[in-house]
Amino acid sequence: MDYRINYAGMDVVFKINDIQNSYLRECVLGALKCFYGHFLQNVGEQPVAMTYRLTDHIDDHFDKNANNVSMTEAAKINDYQCFFAGHGNRFGYEFTNGLLSTIYYSVYTPGRVNNNKQRIVSRDFASNIEKQVAAMYTRGFLHPMQLVNLQNGGTFLHACGFSIGENGYIVAATPGAGKSSLLLSMAFSNKVDVHFISDDFSCVDAKGYAHQIGRSMAIKSHQIQYFPELKDKLQDMSFWQRMQWFTLKKRGLHRYAAPEDIYPNHIATNKKVSGIVYLTNHGKNTFEHTPMSVSDFADLNANMLFSELFLGIQIANNALIIPGYKNLKSVDAFISQTRITIEKIFKDVPCTLVKLPFRSDPRLAFEYLVNQKIIE
Repeated sequence: MDYRINYAGMDVVFKINDIQNSYLRECVLGALKCFYGHFLQNVGEQPVAMTYRLTDHIDDHFDKNANNVSMTEAAKINDYQCFFAGHGNRFGYEFTNGLLSTIYYSVYTPGRVNNNKQRIVSRDFASNIEKQVAAMYTRGFLHPMQLVNLQNGGTFLHACGFSIGENGYIVAATPGAGKSSLLLSMAFSNKVDVHFISDDFSCVDAKGYAHQIGRSMAIKSHQIQYFPELKDKLQDMSFWQRMQWFTLKKRGLHRYAAPEDIYPNHIATNKKVSGIVYLTNHGKNTFEHTPMSVSDFADLNANMLFSELFLGIQIANNALIIPGYKNLKSVDAFISQTRITIEKIFKDVPCTLVKLPFRSDPRLAFEYLVNQKIIE
């Protein structure tokens, strides 16, 4: 059976029937449901943006009889495929009429015992197979889907997205400045009626509309001190997880939560972006803001996006060192087109730089944005 997530008005299809090991296939399905939450469906009617074929025999999918076959230790290509290996991951891109259409992603089982042993020793209580699916997102999803975005005139942003009424907002931030905590501040406040669009990554189309990308929210353990309501939202924890999160109060832990659990009946998509916010920390104890040029925002977000997609790009780059290979963009072209696309989409959208005290209460940041009418 195929599973789908809606992505910017299209469907991304996950096929798991290529996984021959039945235990592995069952675990991969469970991991997909955990990672994508209620966004993962087994029906869909939208055009297909990309097909993911998860497999435990990836080498069988490379066409050795195609034209222009070349191989290195880390990559092998032909005239319509390129397969890579790196950082413990193996995946392949397949092109149809010059456009990226299918991703092959290799999964494996370390055995039932070792798979669950990883859950016990892991800080985030994830099994080996759940970690593989999470790695697929950062290394085998974001880079190829950004290629699809760019060929359609849209782009990813390393930012969260939400809407108030018909107004869509994008909030980007330097690492740790609090964009995810801002989403939680809005979820547990009655000051404004906010609808969730996306957490961590947002997809904006060529017309400037923000869309869901179908991923669960990442909740961090340090956020509990500001949002005790999360205790009631994170019910499916084991005894040891609850001990680490709520008794020992360890920092640096995270787990996924369905947006519907945090924002019940308040999920939105396809909202025109009417404002951009960029959060950063400074050394003062005050909150400050100033207008920011879209050009500066495009520069910052293109570089930030490259940093987030770096491992996937680095692995795929193994094909670009093979003479004559032209199906993939170079790194320079990828960053340049991303920057140009961001600037083109948001050329008439107001952008605000907001400076926050380091490790300040995220609820105060939300109040500041509302009181200053930066979001409304």
